[in-house]
Amino acid sequence: MVRFVSVFAIVILISLITNAFAQVPSDVPQNHWAYDAVELLIKEGIIKGYPDGTFRGNQNLTRYELAMIVAKLLEMIKNLGLMEKEQVTSREQAKTQQTAQSETAKLSIKRREIPSDAYTGLAIDVRGKKITRSMSPKIYDTKGREIYGASIFTKEKHSIEEYILLGIVEYIRDEGSDLKEILKNSRVGSRPLIIKAVGTHGEFGDDIIISEEDGNFILRENEVSKFLEDMAVVIVY
Repeated sequence: MVRFVSVFAIVILISLITNAFAQVPSDVPQNHWAYDAVELLIKEGIIKGYPDGTFRGNQNLTRYELAMIVAKLLEMIKNLGLMEKEQVTSREQAKTQQTAQSETAKLSIKRREIPSDAYTGLAIDVRGKKITRSMSPKIYDTKGREIYGASIFTKEKHSIEEYILLGIVEYIRDEGSDLKEILKNSRVGSRPLIIKAVGTHGEFGDDIIISEEDGNFILRENEVSKFLEDMAVVIVY
């Protein structure tokens, strides 16, 4: 409020008019004590000069001119408030994202001890097929048997943080690299079982179809290292 009153008082002393001016009018001497203030406010678009190019700094201020001054000041204050609000929102969003990333970093896929010759995870290759990313995709075989899905979440008592921040699968986009290179730093570990999908399914195309033979193989190998229960599953698309 004090800042607003100070600015308003300066504007009243300067006598603002109604026509936009890019430069200080010629009748304002450069050595005048208010020259810098007049120049600043003209450049900011708050004050204006007469159509004949004069400023008439000693002329009384009319109520109409006063209304123009107040309206412009209120508009500037409103815009500043909106900018500040946007900045606060941006900071809050950045803080939220940073917090989420920090929480994700704290979480990791909890793995049980795995035999040295066992598969460390499951990678489903759906490249070349239409797939929609989802929090809860399912993997079915061609007979309609569910091989993997969100039911693992309750069965293994994973935390809600793991489900929301990590998800039951990790999606990796193929950027033209070798598949083994793509999976190198993923959750499937150093010796993943790689299965090629035969198609996708579901209302949104987020479920994956594999062959019955591959489904049997996945379940058999999972008995050894429990990579499904550990959510060590990656979808490459």
